[in-house]
Amino acid sequence: MSWHRLRRLAAVVVAGSCVIIAPTTPAHAGPLPAVSALYPGAGMEILGDDPSICTAGFVAHNQRGAPVLFTAGHCDTGDTAAVNSAADGRLVPAANFVVSQYAGNAGNQTDVAVMSLTGALQLDPNIAGHLPVTGFASSVAEGMWLCKVGVATGRSCGRVVEASSSKVKFAADIAPGDSGGPVYGLKDDGTAFAVGITIRASSDDGLPVAELIGPWLDKWNLSLN
Repeated sequence: MSWHRLRRLAAVVVAGSCVIIAPTTPAHAGPLPAVSALYPGAGMEILGDDPSICTAGFVAHNQRGAPVLFTAGHCDTGDTAAVNSAADGRLVPAANFVVSQYAGNAGNQTDVAVMSLTGALQLDPNIAGHLPVTGFASSVAEGMWLCKVGVATGRSCGRVVEASSSKVKFAADIAPGDSGGPVYGLKDDGTAFAVGITIRASSDDGLPVAELIGPWLDKWNLSLN
């Protein structure tokens, strides 16, 4: 499966341009944890004829200063992502897909998307609503300690076992629904640096694979926070 989507919205302008993937189809709207803000790690239901669940990734800003949200490209199965609002206990449309890429050879697909925000929910750029993000990794090496947050498995961490110029595989948990969630490292000052977004479980050992975020920040002229 492959596709490229590019759309332009008035508030957001983005320039440029077998494996196990991990969205999951919801049985009903209830599985998503209720949140009071949209943050990296929040669960999202992708609305449409074939709804699925993914996880919100890092918050970035375009050249106009408008906030956008990363997630996985294969999560783009509909126009809108909704979250379970704690304020009224219902699904609220929170983001719309602007650009997504999911293409390439099986096991090495480009898999990334950016969404504009509806403003229906407060935006919190901190991972899981509490961990500040201060920068991103320009490179990743084997042995680095990384963590991820996903709506299905929560937070889990482990060492990098394989890395390339676009992907990283590391020893942590992954389950359907975790796709799109933030992958990050920790700094000595207690803040996080962005590494990528969860895109799938590796077909050979089931470990999570992430798309590195750095190349896409550059390609789409985006900045973190």
